[in-house]
Amino acid sequence: MLTGMKIFSLPDITGDGAAHPVSATHQQCRWFQIQVTAAARVGDSNISAARGAVLDVAGAQFAPPISQALPGYDLNDVYLLLEAGGTASVLYAI
Repeated sequence: MLTGMKIFSLPDITGDGAAHPVSATHQQCRWFQIQVTAAARVGDSNISAARGAVLDVAGAQFAPPISQALPGYDLNDVYLLLEAGGTASVLYAI
């Protein structure tokens, strides 16, 4: 059951063409969304220009909500490869 989720945001991420975790620290959450202003890929630590889910310009990645009975997502385990100069905005809920 999903009750009482509260939404938070992270500071915008500026792309440099390399893969980085969405959060520099462990951040558990039940839901997250990433919106980008430039071409990007999202996935695990193995993402590259040819690996990971593609996010088009003005695109978004939406991770469906997870029940409180399950472990949830850790934003430190979600990686983003964002084109240099692009911006990513992240929302998450706990």
